[in-house]
Amino acid sequence: MIVVRALVLAGARSRKSLVELSQSRVKAAIRLYGRPLIEYVLEALLAAEEVEDVTVAGAPDLVSLGSAMKRAVRWVPGGASMAQSLEAGLKAMGPRGPVLVTACDLPLVTPEAVDDFVRAALRTEGEVVYPLVRRRAVAAVAPGAPKRCLVAREGVFAAGNAALLRRELSSRAYALLERAHRWRKDPWTLGALLGWDALVKLGVGRMSLAELEARVRARSGVDVRVLPVEHGGLGFDLDSPRDFAVALRALGSRLGRTGAPVGATLAGR
Repeated sequence: MIVVRALVLAGARSRKSLVELSQSRVKAAIRLYGRPLIEYVLEALLAAEEVEDVTVAGAPDLVSLGSAMKRAVRWVPGGASMAQSLEAGLKAMGPRGPVLVTACDLPLVTPEAVDDFVRAALRTEGEVVYPLVRRRAVAAVAPGAPKRCLVAREGVFAAGNAALLRRELSSRAYALLERAHRWRKDPWTLGALLGWDALVKLGVGRMSLAELEARVRARSGVDVRVLPVEHGGLGFDLDSPRDFAVALRALGSRLGRTGAPVGATLAGR
């Protein structure tokens, strides 16, 4: 059985609006119900059956993380950009088997979501396997989340916040992942990546996922596969005060806490 290693990219800085709300310039350290944001991700990865070990690139001075969890993962310095943190993390891990790369700001991700995506991704032959999360799945776990979506023939999808890398990446693959990361917040990047005709087709549901894969391969030279998934936690990341409020409601529901004020959650209510 193939078991993957996980790499969490934790070098991202919070947007100004989130800094004002959370008092944290490092996104991984934003606190939700008394726990740093990255702890929710690490908890899911460490509990997943398909993940062998976990490395974090960035945020090595995260003092709010419990000592047991700090010891359970490997910490390496991050870079100035997502691609640089990815490259630094992969270099530190060494070229041994597939790697699951995730963002640090997925408070609703679960071990089941990790395992299901990894198992499905390993059944493909792609160099990079990227999840597209059905919009209904995101809405089910994070009602009101303002996520940009693609409209394909197979349905409406939000961008996933993970990827499975099957082998050592080329420089073109690093560039592709950086652009895919920016696409989640900038449709102009997607247009430059795919071509404006493809962007128009995706806006009206006239392109299939197979056609999307073929277009990305043709324009990037990277064997990319996209994988529809039903786990909304992979499609919900924390980028704005509205996301923060959505995360509080969703986590509060899981914990049996409703109506908690923001100040109380930041203080570790």
